[in-house]
Amino acid sequence: TIGLPDDVTIGDALTVTGNGTVGGTLGVTGATTLSSTLSAGATSVSTLDASGLASLDGGIDVDGAFTVANTSGNVSTSGTLSAGETTVSSATVSDLTSGRVVLAGTAGAIEDSGNLTFNGSTLVVTGAQTISTTLGVTGATTLSSTLDVTGNTNFNSTTGSTSTSTGAVVVDGGMGVAENIYAGGNIVITGDLTVNGTTTTVESTVTTIADPVMTLGQNASTDSKDRGIEFKYNDGSAKVGFFGYDQSADGFTLLTSATNTSEAFSGTAAPFTMGGLTATTGAFSSNATVGGTLGVTGAATFSSTIDSGAITSTGAVEGTSITDGTATLSSGALSGATTGAFSSNVTV
Repeated sequence: TIGLPDDVTIGDALTVTGNGTVGGTLGVTGATTLSSTLSAGATSVSTLDASGLASLDGGIDVDGAFTVANTSGNVSTSGTLSAGETTVSSATVSDLTSGRVVLAGTAGAIEDSGNLTFNGSTLVVTGAQTISTTLGVTGATTLSSTLDVTGNTNFNSTTGSTSTSTGAVVVDGGMGVAENIYAGGNIVITGDLTVNGTTTTVESTVTTIADPVMTLGQNASTDSKDRGIEFKYNDGSAKVGFFGYDQSADGFTLLTSATNTSEAFSGTAAPFTMGGLTATTGAFSSNATVGGTLGVTGAATFSSTIDSGAITSTGAVEGTSITDGTATLSSGALSGATTGAFSSNVTV
């Protein structure tokens, strides 16, 4: 033991072969080589170069870089390693599982979860996902469960569809939509179309239906509704017309200036122009005008006046009077009158 009453400065090397104890501060301005163990309290050095194992029972505070020159050497600590921004070429954490994505857990601890895995090409997320901003996906996306989106969803692809397996969005199963659907292009339905609403509006200028027979109404019960077509027209004011089956009259009708009262129509009987008419019976409630020849193969009964040109009949003509015309009878007889007045010759 050397007792020195004051500071000692040694200008050359100091070699201590045994144990050395410094009760105060040991200041060394040059390099210090220790061939054995250095046991010290808090120690401040500018450079610590240890060729062997450096074991520090307390903490180590490094202001600059901390380098392990031997690439096969390890740094082991049983406590917490605190560092600022750290760059490592590789790191192995023993409590992590291969294939799981690393994330920051409680208090920033590095951990992983079996619900988030990545095998190098596919990211698998198990459980619910909440995305608060835009989700951009450049490749294909496969969802094995339900996709629940509370906000708007926009598909920017403009790929058109020519079949059930092409287009910007392809759905293998059915689709349920609770609100309105607006389509800017054509709609092709390969199956049946069922409309359960109360009104179907078609505003196309041309409608083509290949079905040669259309079914209107229902016949499960009596509903007192007419069957047919209601049409709109304007003759100076907006009006509607109707042609079809009038259930109250049990016949077909053509009406203008019509009124639709719960699908039962009333209105003005409209004129009807046709090339020909074949009927088993007929009744005219008003005057009837025939522009050509009226041919009747059976009996014809008129309850009012016949105003016509020449009347040619191969059968009997019976009436209360014949005036202002010529009756030519090729056979049969003129009968039914007890008196007669003729302004010209009568040829029988």
